[in-house]
Amino acid sequence: SFDRFRMFCVVVVYRVVPSVAELLMREGNAEEQAMVSSPALLHEDTVLKFNRRGQKQERQLLLSSHALYNTKPRRSGGLECHRRISLEKIEKVVRSSASGELVIVVPSEYDYHFSFDIGRKAHQRPEVRAERFSQLLIAAATKLRGSPVQESVVQDESLKAHVVNAKD
Repeated sequence: SFDRFRMFCVVVVYRVVPSVAELLMREGNAEEQAMVSSPALLHEDTVLKFNRRGQKQERQLLLSSHALYNTKPRRSGGLECHRRISLEKIEKVVRSSASGELVIVVPSEYDYHFSFDIGRKAHQRPEVRAERFSQLLIAAATKLRGSPVQESVVQDESLKAHVVNAKD
């Protein structure tokens, strides 16, 4: 039952997200659906995603041991998955040490550009949040791929120039 799944949806360190189980059951692969009963959700955070026009959109990022989810709260409750990136497809992470922005390079799809500069966790600097997320993402992707994911740390305030594969 859904109540049983809700009980297992504890996001490590931050808070309980009851709709994560629903999202994983609906959008995840077989392994992710199986993990609902023994969660392997590694991280959850609110970010500002840059769309192809450069506009910022608030999103909820969920990092599991197999994929990265770009989600948005539904008006009716729960989360709506806008994008699922398999960690195996991630080639590189570009991080700004100056602004808290990240670009996830996904050659087989399109790159994902976002910023941790959002007030939800104002007590933490965006650069620190971005570095922590980058470390978790790279470790999980490297473990799943069996080969290292590259990381590039730059001083640029904006990482727009580092987005290689743009969505058409």
